[in-house]
Amino acid sequence: MNTLLARKLWIPAGLALVLAAVNVSIWQKEQLLAHGNTVLLQLAPVDPRSLMQGDYMRLDYALVRTRSIDQGPTTRTARLKLDAHGVATRLDVDPDAALAADEARMVMRRRGGAFGGRWRIGSDAYFFQEGTDHVYTQAKYGEYRTDAAGESVLVALRDEKFERLGVNRLAHRWQVPAGLPGRQR
Repeated sequence: MNTLLARKLWIPAGLALVLAAVNVSIWQKEQLLAHGNTVLLQLAPVDPRSLMQGDYMRLDYALVRTRSIDQGPTTRTARLKLDAHGVATRLDVDPDAALAADEARMVMRRRGGAFGGRWRIGSDAYFFQEGTDHVYTQAKYGEYRTDAAGESVLVALRDEKFERLGVNRLAHRWQVPAGLPGRQR
């Protein structure tokens, strides 16, 4: 009887532990959104939609395409040089160097495991509301929030004038630009 009671107590305790871990992760991402540094990555041309997954844009970044990076581990930290608009203009794989005022860190991961594959930095997809794909076809930059360790969250896409496109998750609320369905007046 004692073992049965112990087993019944482990289930709620395990559930509470899982829920606590999920909530800590959510809180960390919210802190990154609220206090992270802004980094813009120039987009490389990609397929704008997928009929199988719904409306989304596949993302690829010019900075990673033009940089040759040795194989090494599957996760690396990149140091990014930022211009006056916050656009990353140079990528160095040097996680130990101190950051200058015009630099930021972002974690890079390699697809395909330790023995090959392409490096990616940031997210490789941006999902949006069905029927609003025309808004995102003019995207030129991915906007990220980053922390000192290089963890990042994609928050918006921007056009060539650095204006945010579509619906963005910033300042702990959804911001809907004029001209999109759901705009609050």
